[in-house]
Parts: sequence; structure tokens; C-alpha cells
Amino acid sequence: MRSNNVAEPCLGHACATVDSGNDKAYAFCPTCGSSVHVTFSAMPDLIAIAAASLDDPGLFRPEALTCSIRGHAWDPIDPELRHFERMPS
Repeated sequence: MRSNNVAEPCLGHACATVDSGNDKAYAFCPTCGSSVHVTFSAMPDLIAIAAASLDDPGLFRPEALTCSIRGHAWDPIDPELRHFERMPS
């Protein structure tokens, strides 16, 4: 359920077509450009919230990493974290 804490019309939006051909919609702060959340056309019930947008991101533990193929050498993957090279379908 979406919260009334973030007024959706106040967010900026951008869309991109991902490797699967589906759409990925980004919501961001129109003032500073910080990511707030991401939605996926293939999974309409899923809202991925950017941990940095939370007051205390330390309260949440990542459950999975998607698109690990796009990772950088300077940002190693936690071997305990379930990860997928591409977005699972």
C-alpha cells in the first residue's frame, strides 16, 4: 500500500526500456534528482525503494541484487546476498 507521506505528483518521473523489453519507471526528487523508487511494468505490484531515500537505511537488509552483470569492480557483491546477473523473470 502506498503511503501518503510522499505526494506522487510532486515526484519527477522517467522511463526506460530494460534488457527484457519491459519498462522500468524511475521516480525521483525534482529538486535534487535523488532516486525515490522504481517500478517495473512486468511486476506492477513491486515497488523498489532506494535505501538512501529512507531516514535510516540501516533498518533494512537487502534480500537480493538484480543485474549484477552491471556491477563495478570497486563495489564487490556480498557473497551472502542472493544475486542475479539479469532481472529474474
